[in-house]
Amino acid sequence: MDRNSLEDSKLVKAAAGAAALLICAGIGLRLAFNRSLTEVRDSLARSFVVVEHVDGIVDDLDRLSIDQRALLSIGGDRFSEGVAESVTGIIAHVDALQQLRLRDPAMKRQIGRISQSVDWVLDLVGKSNDLQELFGVPVALALLDTEGDSSILAAKSEAMRLKNQATDQLLYGIGEQRELRSVLEVLF
Repeated sequence: MDRNSLEDSKLVKAAAGAAALLICAGIGLRLAFNRSLTEVRDSLARSFVVVEHVDGIVDDLDRLSIDQRALLSIGGDRFSEGVAESVTGIIAHVDALQQLRLRDPAMKRQIGRISQSVDWVLDLVGKSNDLQELFGVPVALALLDTEGDSSILAAKSEAMRLKNQATDQLLYGIGEQRELRSVLEVLF
């Protein structure tokens, strides 16, 4: 074997090795970007779920306020059922939020704040029912006027803060997803 063919053989082997390395790196990079896109997509889906549950909480708090006042003032099964449905809906939405696997610690803390605010509202609803039985409708309505409205407003405010955090995360995730896709399109 002459010296030139030996050098050519080494050069061919080095070029083949470099090409194989580039191909492997390209495949790995594509897999990494696809994984990142999947993570961003999952994060976007969780943010949409958060927004949906927050909207449900706010709607149920509004209905609870109206139905509880009507139940205390007028009575009747219709308003009693409305209160029960609102309470059940609120609890279900808060439980669903607590079950989400969120990575953002600020959103996790906000869900805890919502849970505390909702507990305060539900306690006041129970107290107003007790006061109605013990002291009559005017005393129960007075409790709702003094503490009920502010507790419902506080719970709605906490819920809206979480919705804002989820919306911010959505917007960030959409921008990140666009950047990753454009990089993938350029590379592949």
